[in-house]
Amino acid sequence: MASTGEVACFGRNKYEAFLKSYLSVPSNFKMPKNKVIALSGALPAELGPSIKDLLDMGFTAYGVQKTLESLFGKDFKASSKLNVCDSNHILHLISKKKTDITFNFPEPNESEENYFMRRKSVDFGVPLMNNVRVAQFMIQALKQTKSIPCESYEDYYESVKREVKPTNLNIE
Repeated sequence: MASTGEVACFGRNKYEAFLKSYLSVPSNFKMPKNKVIALSGALPAELGPSIKDLLDMGFTAYGVQKTLESLFGKDFKASSKLNVCDSNHILHLISKKKTDITFNFPEPNESEENYFMRRKSVDFGVPLMNNVRVAQFMIQALKQTKSIPCESYEDYYESVKREVKPTNLNIE
C-alpha cells in the first residue's frame, strides 16, 4: 500500500481516522498552525459553505478575485478573514510556508498561474486540496476533531481474557 500512498488508520470516528491517515503520509498533510489558506483555480460554489466554516474556525483566506466570486458570488465582501489578492501574493505566501492548505482545482484551458499555484504547493510541502469531496470532508474533520491522540490499535478493543483449555487434537 505504501507505493500507492494508501494508508489505513484507526480513529474514534471517521474524522479522526481520516486525519490520522493524512498525517501518516510523509509530506502530505500537517495540522494547521498558521490558520491561513490559499484559494485559487476552479473552486465550485458548493465548496463555499465549507470555506466559510474554516473562516468561522479562525482561519484567514487569501484568494484571487475570480475564485472568490465563484465561491461566494459576485457580491461577496472582503474582510480581515477573506482577502482578495493577486496570484503572485499567494505564491509568495506558499513559498514562505505561511499557508496551511492550498485549495486549487484544475480547470480546462486554465492560466499558468493556477498550475504554478499547485506546483509551488507541492514543491514547498503545503497540503493541496484539488477535489471537492475530499476538501469538504477535510474541513469537516478539522471542525470535528480538536486533538488527535496517539494510540495503539489495541486501545480500540476491549481486552478479553479467555481461558485456553487443552484439547485432544494433535497437529502433526
